[in-house]
Amino acid sequence: MCTLRSCVRRTIDPELSLDRARDLQGIVDALTARPRFMTTLLGSFALVASLLALVGLYGVIAYAVRQREREIAVRLAVGAAPPQIVRLFVLEGGRIVGLGLLLGVLLTLVATRAIERELFGVSPRDPVALLTAVLAFGLAGLAAVWAPARRAARTDPAAALRAD
Repeated sequence: MCTLRSCVRRTIDPELSLDRARDLQGIVDALTARPRFMTTLLGSFALVASLLALVGLYGVIAYAVRQREREIAVRLAVGAAPPQIVRLFVLEGGRIVGLGLLLGVLLTLVATRAIERELFGVSPRDPVALLTAVLAFGLAGLAAVWAPARRAARTDPAAALRAD
């Protein structure tokens, strides 16, 4: 009586060795394990880099607005309403953030040509990913302008001018 393996071996080819038989999915998994790991690692680093960039963007823009608190105090002292000041800073900051986003998207589209041949089944110009990044950085930039400008517009102009 023969076992399944020995019967298969005898019927197909008596010289064929089926001692290390594996299914196709196991072979594919073994061949793609390293690229999958490297992709996961790269994606993790990209996520951390994006979060650091968002925090950095917020910090730089918020600092720039804080540097102009004296200007805000002068505007308040001569009669500007706090909502007008906030609107002015958001529009100014929005232009800068928008220009940065446009430049970033253009550079991204150019840079994706370099990695396009490394991607399988994924478009390097994925509109959902680009839109998500644009929205995240745009909102971070506008929040970075809006929050400090709103805070500065609520302060007493005399106290802000006396502090310097």
